[in-house]
Amino acid sequence: MSAVAVVTIFYNYLELNYSGVAFYKNAFNVIAIILLPVFGKLIGKIDVRIFAIITYSALLLYYFFMGLTEYFPGYFEFFGIKLYYFLLVSVIFNGIFTASMALLWYIGSAYFCKSEEAADYQSIHLSLTGVRAIFTPIVGILFYRMLNFTGTFTISIISLIIAITITYISYKKRKVAVYW
Repeated sequence: MSAVAVVTIFYNYLELNYSGVAFYKNAFNVIAIILLPVFGKLIGKIDVRIFAIITYSALLLYYFFMGLTEYFPGYFEFFGIKLYYFLLVSVIFNGIFTASMALLWYIGSAYFCKSEEAADYQSIHLSLTGVRAIFTPIVGILFYRMLNFTGTFTISIISLIIAITITYISYKKRKVAVYW
């Protein structure tokens, strides 16, 4: 969440015009809409923690390929929009992340509780996410000022590797009964 504010600055660094920014900020939503039915079927067939690993991995690859764009800024123009090769790849992974996160967001916190506790778990999850959303953009800008784009994206990637590792360990250590 901290790198989201930095992404907007990164678009400015790439000298994207309004149409370019609009393209990159909207293209992933089209991909997400297309993928939602696929992920909707998948989430019902696999453990939610494995689904979370897919979600986190897609976000990790989004930041990875976005970061590569700084070092390999090749692009072509299409109707006045700079289409950066690695940024296009990152948009695909952002679409995968957005589609899977939309589903994980609503059931992830309720996965580890009984059905009568789901509302409490979800409200706590959403409240804590709201509190985090207040501070993380500021933290992201601080990281950017201290470490530039590479450092900020690297911190995001390392954080996601930690999340993937913890989720995988949770999956391997104990199989939780699904209550829903």
